Amino acid sequence: MKIYKLTTQDNKTFKSFLWTPGKWVEVSGEGHLCTAGWLHAYQDPFVASFMNSAHGDYQNPKLWEAEGEGKFKDDHGLKCGFSRMRLIKEIPLPKITYKRNPFTKN
Repeated sequence: MKIYKLTTQDNKTFKSFLWTPGKWVEVSGEGHLCTAGWLHAYQDPFVASFMNSAHGDYQNPKLWEAEGEGKFKDDHGLKCGFSRMRLIKEIPLPKITYKRNPFTKN
């Protein structure tokens, strides 16, 4: 399945785990989603960009198109987990901006 993964500029995630593009990473797919048993990603690049501050909080993150296989777990569309994942290619991170409602006075 095509998914999206955020990393630091040096391709690291939680606990300084280093991702190598094209290399499969595999975990158990057991336990709660926010544990070492799952590889975390997003099903949409805009959700990845929006949720960065709540999940990884990476400064100047990289966004990767990735591939997920094996066991799957979903957190109501906010993030997902796979038991097997690899990075495919870096893609531009969508910019989330605030646009003022033109019908309000403030």
